[in-house]
Amino acid sequence: MAQTPEAKVKKRITDYFKELQQANYPIYFEVRQAGGWSYKEGLPDIFGSFYGMHFEIEVKQLTGEARARQEEWERKFKQMGNLYLRPYDVQEVIDLFENKLIPTWKELDSK
Repeated sequence: MAQTPEAKVKKRITDYFKELQQANYPIYFEVRQAGGWSYKEGLPDIFGSFYGMHFEIEVKQLTGEARARQEEWERKFKQMGNLYLRPYDVQEVIDLFENKLIPTWKELDSK
């Protein structure tokens, strides 16, 4: 069965996070399963923590629009000070981690 464009991006993101884990970066993540017993409509696809910073990722394809419940969750997470991303491809996630989060972690970890 062919994967949707969103599923392919989710896989690439989780593969990237696994690479970070293997390189001993302080990252934890999980992929939410739609329809599970604790599923809540609109929650982002991936959540986790990097060096104590909670993040939420809602993967969308280029033509995809956020639904109203997804926008509500986005507002809630941002109000709580969490990092919220809505990437269309894995490169957006890589850029954030490689250019901002990892250098900040390295600076903090060296103190």
